[in-house]
Amino acid sequence: IAGDLQFNHSSVDSTARAFTAGAPLRFVGSAQQKPTFRLLVGKEVKDWNGLRGKFVAAGAPGGLTHALAAAMLDAHGLKKGDYDILSMGLDSDRSNALKAGRVQATLLIQPADFGLIEEGFRSMGFVGDFLKDCEYNGYVTNHK
Repeated sequence: IAGDLQFNHSSVDSTARAFTAGAPLRFVGSAQQKPTFRLLVGKEVKDWNGLRGKFVAAGAPGGLTHALAAAMLDAHGLKKGDYDILSMGLDSDRSNALKAGRVQATLLIQPADFGLIEEGFRSMGFVGDFLKDCEYNGYVTNHK
């Protein structure tokens, strides 16, 4: 944004927020189309309906993990109001909340999810399994 670089690698959501705030940026190419986030659930959750009335941990409202979690839940018939998303920015915070039972699901990226799966937490699948047209990160230019 300051003009020190003319080319960078960035997430789509970070670039979009900067662009809509007036930054002279252009997203010019994809580096990774399918995010490697997956939704992990507590051991008591057997299916998607098991998340009704439950807490889901994701990032800040309007951020990538928040939007992706909501989209995955929506793809399985869970609408806003069927669950509550708690905002937790770090994978470690979301992992610990799931382990402690404060939330019943969380969206995590690799390798943060591997340990939880070894501990018996279940995967409901990867974001890319359900959201087919979802850019994750790519190449950005400064077009001043």
